[in-house]
Amino acid sequence: MKPVELASIFVRLFAISIVLSSLTLILRVFEIAHQWRTNLYTAGGLQSPSILEIWLIVVLVAFALSLLVAGILIWRSPFALARAIVPKGVEAELSIGINAEQLEVLAMSVLGLWVLVDAVPALIYLIVNSAVAWNTHTETEGQLANYVYRLVQIGIGGFLSFQSVGIRRVINQLRQRAPEAGVGD
Repeated sequence: MKPVELASIFVRLFAISIVLSSLTLILRVFEIAHQWRTNLYTAGGLQSPSILEIWLIVVLVAFALSLLVAGILIWRSPFALARAIVPKGVEAELSIGINAEQLEVLAMSVLGLWVLVDAVPALIYLIVNSAVAWNTHTETEGQLANYVYRLVQIGIGGFLSFQSVGIRRVINQLRQRAPEAGVGD
């Protein structure tokens, strides 16, 4: 395995974490916007949001979407960034006891566990918070998006952890198509 190949695995993991973080940021921005809208309606009738609040939401959405696009681009072509990271003089084969595919499966499994460690406690918190709100007859409006997001996150984490061989197949198919389409290396 060449150093660029090894670095590209970690670059792809970095890209996946950027995508997940940007999706989290998008969800948080919509939660903030919903909370502001709810506060405006309940604070004495229908009021319009201030220009500052509108610009803040627009800037946060633009930032989150640019992170999402950057993460997807890095995910699609990790070798370009890996070549920039690895020093020019390092081109020898690395002597590691596992090959690139095994390392990739291991890395995807670790990433899946990391996603699960974040999602499962957050889902439990949402369930407990909803139960408390239901018992005290308080409003839990807007919680459905959080439930859906955490369940999707658990699904992705489970897929990465337990089906990482399938992910390796998808990545290998993308690598094989990349030279034909001019994307990738």
